[in-house]
Amino acid sequence: MLADVRQVELETLVAAVGGLLNDAQEQPDSMDESIKVYQTNNHLVEQLRKYLDGQAWLENKRIMELIHGIKKQAITLKDEMPDSPVIEPLGLSDGEANVEVSALFRQTYT
Repeated sequence: MLADVRQVELETLVAAVGGLLNDAQEQPDSMDESIKVYQTNNHLVEQLRKYLDGQAWLENKRIMELIHGIKKQAITLKDEMPDSPVIEPLGLSDGEANVEVSALFRQTYT
């Protein structure tokens, strides 16, 4: 027969193998659970992607509305402007030097 030390070692190894077999039998359950987690993760990613696409679409729509409003205002202002500017008369006579230079660039639209 086996020595006491060898007998204890054998029992320890048999118990370890038994534990591995139990783990292997439980593994299919953990595989099913991991598949469920993976599917749930994919579902959440899909929902998030749809939400972000919707948000981007709404933001693009808002930007297009703002651009349309700006174009409409620009056309309205363009239609209201006269064809040529009116330069205010300065009432200068030849030889006067005390004239503000910026006055020559002031234009009003009537």
